This record gives sequence, structure tokens and C-alpha cells, in this order.
Amino acid sequence: MKKGWKKQASDALKAYPSNNPKINKAVEFAIRMQMEMYVDADVRLHAMDLVYFRKTHTLRGAAMACDYSEKTVQQWNDSILIAVYIGLTF
Repeated sequence: MKKGWKKQASDALKAYPSNNPKINKAVEFAIRMQMEMYVDADVRLHAMDLVYFRKTHTLRGAAMACDYSEKTVQQWNDSILIAVYIGLTF
């Protein structure tokens, strides 16, 4: 069964850094997009760092650590997943 786009993007984030250059480029593209598009990119990326790279928090825990609502952090997560998926399609 083929994975959905959110699962593909999430798996790519969890695998970063990877031996697969396509994954690395997709994640780096998503990080650049966040930095260019959002004034609060540092907080957004910190939350994603806690969830995907350090793997120390859930989205709820990252929301508490960053002092934002869980709904807001979920929206940030969706934004970065979309950007990673776009990067995977190039």
C-alpha cells in the first residue's frame, strides 16, 4: 500500500539527515521556506526540532515547550510537512 503524502513527509523529516540526497534536499528546502516565509520561523523550527530531530517531544509537548497552543503547533507542523512533500516531488 502506498503511503499518504503526510506520512511520506513525516518519514523524511524523521530520517534527516539521511544517506538519501533527495530526503536531505527536501528537508533543507522546507527549512529554507519556513525561514523565508515566517517571521516566527525560529520558534516554528524549534518545535519541529523537538519533535522530529531530537525526538524528545510530541506536538503537544513541543507546544508547551514553545508556549503556544497545540492547535498552532499542529498548523506549523502541517506547514512544514507540506513544504517537505513539495521538496520530495522535485
